[in-house]
Amino acid sequence: LPETPIGAEARFKRANDDEELPFEIELTEFADDGQDPAKTLSEVRRLVTREQVFALVPVLSATLPGEFLNQQHVPYFGAGFDLTYCSPTPTDELYGFGYVGCQVPNEPRRMPDSARNQYDFVSQKTGKEHPTAALISADTQSGHDAARFQASAYQGRGFDVVYAKGVVPLPPVSDYTPYVQDVLTADGGDAPDAIVCLAAADCIPMYQQVKESGYAGTFVAFVYHPALVGSFE
Repeated sequence: LPETPIGAEARFKRANDDEELPFEIELTEFADDGQDPAKTLSEVRRLVTREQVFALVPVLSATLPGEFLNQQHVPYFGAGFDLTYCSPTPTDELYGFGYVGCQVPNEPRRMPDSARNQYDFVSQKTGKEHPTAALISADTQSGHDAARFQASAYQGRGFDVVYAKGVVPLPPVSDYTPYVQDVLTADGGDAPDAIVCLAAADCIPMYQQVKESGYAGTFVAFVYHPALVGSFE
């Protein structure tokens, strides 16, 4: 989305105007990777090696090559949906900063109660003490971890989790039908009371197919921008 850098630019201007740092920050460009892993790596390499940027702010890509940025000692700031943002102990080897922390730790000792609002809404809507939920995520290590750990959180809150898998391939995806059908039949052949999409931008086309199927349950996604309200109605 072209307006994405506005917030970062405003924050940098304030830092520069107030002389918060011993140097000024310049926002040079907004690179669009199209959520294509090959293009993401190409753009990041260009920004680091050719443009010699000091940091990447904000990072919105779901296919960020964090290992490369850590090797190059280039800070990057994003939503934390990647293992390269995470460390169980303090370290000076990671350069990723998640503005809401590490979202996909590989072996967390405990999970936060992240399904409270979803449970209250779906339980009230269905009248069920244990509504069913199907969680779907990307076919990456982070995606597998997200599905597994969020399943624990949803189960702990009161959902009957009937499906929790990281199966959506990295973009571009030519056809979402197999993955949509998986979740729409996850409850013993029936649709679950809630579909929880953890696949970032892929949730948008998946929602379109879920809606077209006539699904009457609740679709939960964690992608928000005013421009997407129309897509999600």
